[in-house]
Amino acid sequence: MSEIVIDVGERHKREINRDIQEACKEGQSVRVVNTLSRHNLGIGLPSGADITFEGSVGYYCGGLNTGARVHVERNAGWAVGEGMDGGHISVNGYAGMSAGAAMIDGTIHVRGDAGPRCGVAMKGGNIIVEGKIGYQSGFMAHSGKIIALGGGGESCADALWQGEVWVAGDVDR
Repeated sequence: MSEIVIDVGERHKREINRDIQEACKEGQSVRVVNTLSRHNLGIGLPSGADITFEGSVGYYCGGLNTGARVHVERNAGWAVGEGMDGGHISVNGYAGMSAGAAMIDGTIHVRGDAGPRCGVAMKGGNIIVEGKIGYQSGFMAHSGKIIALGGGGESCADALWQGEVWVAGDVDR
């Protein structure tokens, strides 16, 4: 599989996402560079796509994922993997508020900490956080699992329906 490099820079996000989608349809691996923490990158990626974001990304990266493998080499803003229905997203650093919000399936792996409301309103899937999850993580989760290896914030797992939140370490009161 060949790799295509897409430069974000100051280009409009529609143009960037169009280029990403076209490369994915051709079966190419994608490396996105010069990300500048831009928002809404890699939305609605198709099953089988393989994409790496070199640097940090902004809000909603990998949202509505239907089976792609997404790798963020640094940090991710709010709602990484929001509404995803399959695939795998890894974040090498910190994931902002609401990582995996309303996700249906798939896996999100955060190697650092995750902000507040991680997995809010989850319908399925798995979120693994090697660090600490923020306050109200797992709030109103209908299904799915959150596993935090570095502790949890206040109100962690509050108002769970049938989801699961597993925490190694202390949970703030």
